[in-house]
Amino acid sequence: MDFFDNLNIDALQPLQDIFPDSWFDDVRQLYGEGLSDEMISQSVEETCDFFHIEEPAIVSEGWTTGIYPNNDFTLQDDVLIFNREQLLDMGISGKDGLDLVMTHEGTHRVLQGMGHLEFDAHQEELCCDYMAGVRAGLNGIDVSQMENSLMYTPESETHPAGVERVESIEAGVRFAQQYYAEYNMAPTFDECLDNFSEINDIEHNSPIMYQPNNSNINVAFKGNSENIYDQNTIKFLEECQRHNIDLPISVDHCNLKNESVVDRSISGGLKAIDKSIISDTLEKYNEDGKLSDKDYKYLLKMLNRC
Repeated sequence: MDFFDNLNIDALQPLQDIFPDSWFDDVRQLYGEGLSDEMISQSVEETCDFFHIEEPAIVSEGWTTGIYPNNDFTLQDDVLIFNREQLLDMGISGKDGLDLVMTHEGTHRVLQGMGHLEFDAHQEELCCDYMAGVRAGLNGIDVSQMENSLMYTPESETHPAGVERVESIEAGVRFAQQYYAEYNMAPTFDECLDNFSEINDIEHNSPIMYQPNNSNINVAFKGNSENIYDQNTIKFLEECQRHNIDLPISVDHCNLKNESVVDRSISGGLKAIDKSIISDTLEKYNEDGKLSDKDYKYLLKMLNRC
């Protein structure tokens, strides 16, 4: 259910007459759509589809959010607990943020029985964050809610510091996008583990006899049928439009089939226009005070993903 569904529309009319549409967009971004039962159910289902695994035996609201795998030799007795209040307190208020939390928990499930990896607690958490980044990179999911929820969390016995976790998400995004750009397909879980281990200097022993997901680790993840760069570009341009930034390309151009405007046939996005021109434009808006430092850095980050 949308945040505004609980409000009287007539009561909002005076605000709509006073504030620009962008104000309501900001409120929607801040409060999100709400974590409905339908959204949670859909997120769990889509996450399992992404990993090519069956859904948990039990999905239930409880005191925290996490996976209880029970027996390592099967995924069929896994229990997924979620806590809506905890998620909202963390800043997870929309579908994108929820999908990445579920991807993190789904990775814990897929890692069952892979004792040869010999991850310590921190490494496994970073691997789960990395895989959230991989899915975001493949499916055009906005990582901002999850990253913001983690950024300032302290290191503990079971979890690494938030800064490290955000870096791991970003590493997953980069690997997924680079892999997709080079091979025009999604990587396998095995390939993702190899890359994660390489960048974190983790060595593994020979595989143990039992790996419950052996049939899945070499199955490519569910990637986009459309190129990820086009999706990221449209999100970036929509955000620029929201900030009233005048660029030589618009969302309408991206929706056109005219390849003379935007080359959509390869890895298109901003291919037809030099990114440095757009970067310089954003810098000028920032210098003139028309774009805050925070928004400027965020838009640059989005541009780099186009």
